[in-house]
Amino acid sequence: MPVSESGAINLDKATNNLNNDGVAAESSPNNIIDAVSDIQKYHVFEKEQDDDINKNFFTLRQVIEFIKIGFKSGFIESLVFVIILPFFQTIYPSYKHFFLHQQFTNLEKWVLYTISYSSLVIMTFWLTSLFRLYDGAITKKAILSLLSGRSIAFILKGVVVFYGFIYLYNVAIKSPESTYVFIDYTKFIFDFILPTDYTFTTDDLYQYYYLYIIPALVKTAKETILTMLIFAVIPFISIVGKGVYVTFKRKQSEVQYEEY
Repeated sequence: MPVSESGAINLDKATNNLNNDGVAAESSPNNIIDAVSDIQKYHVFEKEQDDDINKNFFTLRQVIEFIKIGFKSGFIESLVFVIILPFFQTIYPSYKHFFLHQQFTNLEKWVLYTISYSSLVIMTFWLTSLFRLYDGAITKKAILSLLSGRSIAFILKGVVVFYGFIYLYNVAIKSPESTYVFIDYTKFIFDFILPTDYTFTTDDLYQYYYLYIIPALVKTAKETILTMLIFAVIPFISIVGKGVYVTFKRKQSEVQYEEY
């Protein structure tokens, strides 16, 4: 049943001019917290209505805004992950073993593993909790728009990092001379992080890179794209699964009512 005229007016007020009639610029969500807050308002309003609300009240402009917010959030999440994963999983353990001659303990391994994935896990499961609100045409459209933007960012970042790391690996294998020149340029970094009395040469760095860093590029590339894909689909599986379950239960109740 289409929403009544009064219902449309109330909807416009309750959702900060969701249908964009005279909407002010500041009424649009600016970040993912604002977007989730708006979704909560849409859910509450739709639950209070006796009539169904047409999903087109959530306009194309709103869809694009939510996709952009989801994309921005996903880009930042994946960027942080891509930066800290190689450092905590490859660079630090190998640096400690090769230069400091110290063992990388299991406790360190699990602590750094937790740090590497914590931001992705926390944000993913926070967004997955939106399955509780996945009811009502407008709320569903807003949730799917937000998650779509985030998933696009994850998939694009995963693909870029995968092919980027594979490219660096192939260059290192096929052109060791160029790699040696690059390694020589990175020597100042190790001058800064190693103890002041530690002496090493570019040949030492060359050996370190080819023993640890370059072989890890392929492993890191595969782990990154797999992680991006998994965390991109987890919220969809949970939320859409809940929607399918609710639809099934409603149809089941309707059948039982008719039989009664």
